[in-house]
Amino acid sequence: MTVTYKVDVSREGRYWVAEVEGVPGGATEVRRLSELDDEVRDLVSGLLDVDPDDVAVQYDFRKALGDEAAAAWQVFERERDELYAKRKQFEDDRATAIRALHDQGVSMRDTAQLVGLSHQRVSQLLDA
Repeated sequence: MTVTYKVDVSREGRYWVAEVEGVPGGATEVRRLSELDDEVRDLVSGLLDVDPDDVAVQYDFRKALGDEAAAAWQVFERERDELYAKRKQFEDDRATAIRALHDQGVSMRDTAQLVGLSHQRVSQLLDA
């Protein structure tokens, strides 16, 4: 069962410091932000004797970034997630259109022209 832990992130000098709410001893620090997620999951897993895959993390960067930068980052993150979801929908719809055109006997080259891809890419998508 996956449990979500809220983590407050701050900066101390060159370090990112993570404090896991509600977990005694649940604090760690890393030099690189790219290391933070693995470190926090390992920390929670070790302290609570749970599988790291059952640990979900919700980060709060306001202490590290300040309110204005954190708010701007959250807007960016939300918009990025929406864009990725829209792109996935676009790719699914394109694949459906390619399949429908193919099923109607439209040539690969003509299909490619209609959907704005190379005929090689259309062939790959049909084979997928």
